[in-house]
Amino acid sequence: DLVTSLRVEEDWCVGLHSLTELDLSGNKIRHIPANAFDSARALSKLNLRDNLIESIDPRAFDNVFKLKSLDLSRNRLPRPPSNSYGDLCSVAVLNLSNNRITSMGRNSLVAFRGVRDLDISGNPVESMEPDTFFFNRKLANLRVSFSCSRAATSWLDAVGLTNEYLPERLRNSTRIKAESDDGSTHIEIRASLPTEEWNKCDSIIKFKQLVTNLMY
Repeated sequence: DLVTSLRVEEDWCVGLHSLTELDLSGNKIRHIPANAFDSARALSKLNLRDNLIESIDPRAFDNVFKLKSLDLSRNRLPRPPSNSYGDLCSVAVLNLSNNRITSMGRNSLVAFRGVRDLDISGNPVESMEPDTFFFNRKLANLRVSFSCSRAATSWLDAVGLTNEYLPERLRNSTRIKAESDDGSTHIEIRASLPTEEWNKCDSIIKFKQLVTNLMY
């Protein structure tokens, strides 16, 4: 049977204390409760892709100190998950693509201070504060979608005035790719990628111009 919920019971993961990878993708999970993975403390890779997740308790990932990769793509999350104890700081790869995130601000990703590869593409983002990635100083690869080109350029306008909020790797000599379809604007930024299909961007001004061109 498809998993429809994660219930915190004393014996749900007994014997899994050495488990390093867990795949729960393709089920019908709607909510992740507190302490859901408490006994799987060696977990380094967790796949929750393609469920129906709408909410995650702030303590859902308590004690999962070794988690490096977290895939929450193709769910119904209205915002990124949070964690009150900082146990998500070890996550280096975070996939939040194709959820229902419409806005992001300074504290949206504070739980993921160690993230290096972030995918929030496929979300209908309408507004993003310029300091959204202020706490993500290790961020080197970013994929993000905006509901329209104007939303993208609005963010770039704000970032252009306060680009010290961007992680250094994304601020200096990044390589970017931007495209538009179905009214949405998709942007990918990498610290370095030596391929001809990418446009080298030495400043946020050039970055903004590239995205602005999509509007015409």
